[in-house]
Amino acid sequence: MKLFTYNFLIIFIIISCNKNIDDSTNSDINELWPFKVYEFDNEGNIIFSEIDILDFSPSRECASCHPQQYQEWKLSSHYKSTNNPIFKIQKNKAKEHFNNKGDRFCIQCHSPSLLISGLYDTDTLELSDDINEIINDGIGCDFCHSTTRLNTASLILDDYNLIDTDYYLNPGEGIKYGSNQNPQSNNFHDSKYNSIYQDSRFCLPCHNMVIRNVEAHMTMVEWASDPLNVMADNRNCQSCHMPFEGDHHNHMFSGIDVDLTKPLDHFENQIRIESIESLLDTAVISYFYNTESEIADTISNNDTLKIPFTIQNKTSHGIPSGTSYNREAWIELKVLDELNNVICEFGTIESNKDFLDYDENNIIFTSWVQNEIGDTIFSSIDIHSIIDNTLKINESVEWNYSCFIPDHISGLIKVSSRMRIRPVKPQLFYSDIEFNEYLYLLDNIPIFDINLSRIEKIIIID
Repeated sequence: MKLFTYNFLIIFIIISCNKNIDDSTNSDINELWPFKVYEFDNEGNIIFSEIDILDFSPSRECASCHPQQYQEWKLSSHYKSTNNPIFKIQKNKAKEHFNNKGDRFCIQCHSPSLLISGLYDTDTLELSDDINEIINDGIGCDFCHSTTRLNTASLILDDYNLIDTDYYLNPGEGIKYGSNQNPQSNNFHDSKYNSIYQDSRFCLPCHNMVIRNVEAHMTMVEWASDPLNVMADNRNCQSCHMPFEGDHHNHMFSGIDVDLTKPLDHFENQIRIESIESLLDTAVISYFYNTESEIADTISNNDTLKIPFTIQNKTSHGIPSGTSYNREAWIELKVLDELNNVICEFGTIESNKDFLDYDENNIIFTSWVQNEIGDTIFSSIDIHSIIDNTLKINESVEWNYSCFIPDHISGLIKVSSRMRIRPVKPQLFYSDIEFNEYLYLLDNIPIFDINLSRIEKIIIID
């Protein structure tokens, strides 16, 4: 049984139905700052653009003055946004099914500098080394640090319009913008403080996407549904995903993704995993009680142990968020005897590539997206409906487990639980024949355990 908290439901509905995240605060935030203009049609063809791809610099050029930020960015999903097999397969399928609009739909967020400069058909072009490097940077340093104004609009897409990006950039003018209030210019570029870099709306439009009136990716709406997030400076996206570390903001942009093309024990993934685990430590909190009852201290043989359970979301968005249909979080609960033999278990898997058992006895948080004929799919471009079973912001979910204690059990038993989460459902790799050559990547899917969710209880057999 799911018990929802409705404290902010009305606000959530209002914001979800609105294309714009609230832009009533800081009304002067976009004044005066210059930006270059571009325009494209519904097919994603550039009609006009003041931006050339060479207005952007390769991120490598930033490393000499900003080595730490550069190395962190190299570990980020922003850098790997186009350099991973999952993206490449999904992009090729999108291009095949939606002609030119398909791949341009993908690159509007995964390689935006490519789209707005009109260089989308790069497969057929001979490009310079510098251009290829800028393209391979994905979401590079210069793209973000050329941004001058906020876009407060979500991506609103349909079959007739799969491209809906509005970026306000001023690249190629020798100026880099950022959150440092006392920036130092240098021989390479001028530096200017811009307050938008401390605003969660900087993450728009790519972290809010509505397709065919289906809310496919809604992390920003989830965040904005809590008035405390909107009003408190210390609850912006950057405070968690770009924490300040001594003299700079971390540029790894930690979420729950790792580089699946590298083993989990690869040093780059180990650095990222450490950062992700720290981020997730307090994401949820669990209890062995709910509004109906709490777990007993003793139980008799041949009796059924009732295990009331509550889990509460402590993050500033849903769990999982983003591409929630490719991710899953769940509760693992075990009842063990004194020799650690399993009496009952729920939500257990043997390895990181095993499928979860989606039955009514398990608590699983995820979503499923479906195409026009109702088939489950693992990409957003063909979405026509969504079944959302994520753990919402500020939500508490209550459950009641039951475990029969056999006659031969004596002494003590232990009940333990934890929330687990992984960034990729193994089912994705079996969803299309093109993934067959990448099945080895299943070994590289991490499973994270959230520390604050770990609880246990010792019960006496009387």
